[in-house]
Amino acid sequence: LQTYNYVLASQTISNEYNAPCWPSLDVMLVIDKSGSMYDYITPNSPTRKIDAAKEAATNFVNRLTPTLDQAGLLSFCSNTDLVTLTTNLSDINSNVAVLTTCWYTRIDSAVTNAQAELLSGRHNPVALPVMVLLTDGSNEVQNGSSALLDSNTVVAATAAKIAGTRIVCIG
Repeated sequence: LQTYNYVLASQTISNEYNAPCWPSLDVMLVIDKSGSMYDYITPNSPTRKIDAAKEAATNFVNRLTPTLDQAGLLSFCSNTDLVTLTTNLSDINSNVAVLTTCWYTRIDSAVTNAQAELLSGRHNPVALPVMVLLTDGSNEVQNGSSALLDSNTVVAATAAKIAGTRIVCIG
């Protein structure tokens, strides 16, 4: 590797950088199924947001290694629905395929409940815990304070990060 006239030998890199090498992943797919996800991606698009999220989630799951990795699904709107961590990745894809939209958005509850699953007895202790959040927006509740829920979401995400969970947001 040559960068800006400095030659970095692999031994130099390995001596100075020791990132953990995780043998497997425990991934919680956290998918927004609120009403706005039924909207089209753009006004001229033939694809609804929920369908794009389902396709992205399925593509991701298909790239996991079932002998090493686990996946779970937490879909959310005003409530959350959980499919626990499993190596049966086709079961996750089947559950993703039948997601339908409902009302309101509680990202705070989704992050909290997904993290609870990543901390459960089903979590493989040698696996990197990962949360992949697919959403199109922010918290929304009927007759409530979205600002408070936004604050709760930051608190939940921070707690997950402190616990070692990698969070990837797509939306």
